[in-house]
Amino acid sequence: MVAYLNSPVGRRKVAGITIEATRARFALGNFKKLEIELPPVDWQEQFAHQIQSTNGLKQLQRAHLSKLDALFACLEHRAFRGELSFTRATRELAMVG
Repeated sequence: MVAYLNSPVGRRKVAGITIEATRARFALGNFKKLEIELPPVDWQEQFAHQIQSTNGLKQLQRAHLSKLDALFACLEHRAFRGELSFTRATRELAMVG
């Protein structure tokens, strides 16, 4: 609804019912009568699928970022304790793959 009202079409429709004063305003009765155009159902379903897919990717990215933060904290901890050396790091990286 908000996206529609902020779209060019929605803004024109709202502009058609506004009362010009110091600030533009409109009567609630006129707003309730405002007809909102909906896209075809298949478009709505495609959009919903895209949103779900995007949300899944965002969740996966957050999980990976959390893991990277934990790994960096571990690396930082080891570095400050003097447990890191280039040879050891190379060996450990080779074990990881």
